[in-house]
Order: sequence, then structure tokens, then C-alpha cells
Amino acid sequence: MRESASQTLARKGSMKNLVLKYIIDKTSEATEQEAIVERSVDLVNNDPLAGGLVENLAASTLEFFQTIRRLNSEIISHISISI
Repeated sequence: MRESASQTLARKGSMKNLVLKYIIDKTSEATEQEAIVERSVDLVNNDPLAGGLVENLAASTLEFFQTIRRLNSEIISHISISI
């Protein structure tokens, strides 16, 4: 039996209560994203370690996308030079 988003959000505290669920379609995917964001906010507010994890994940993700953008620019410039 699946847990509703409101039941997921009702769980507060540590990550030991986190239950991962499968995403069925785009509507439920959007709902899941909202639940994840709200759960992350709750964890950050209640657990300093979770705050550090979320901050590190955000920084790593940003750095990853900046690296991809830079590499794409370099690849495009090399292709343009070769043609």
C-alpha cells in the first residue's frame, strides 16, 4: 500500500523515517518533487547534518552543470574551428 504525499510530509525528524516510492507518471512526479522539497526543508530545519548534506548536494550539482556548460562551449568551439 502506497503512502500519500500528506502522510509523507507528516513524518518529521530524522531520515530514518524516509520511505522512497516509485514515480508513476508526470503528475505524480511533480507531486513527488514537491514532497521531496518540503521534506528537505523540514530536515534542514531540524537536523544540522541534513542541512550540510543539502548544501553540499546543491553546490556539487551547480558545479557539475557549470562544468558541463563549459565543456559544451569548448566542444562547440572545437567543432567550429574544425569545419
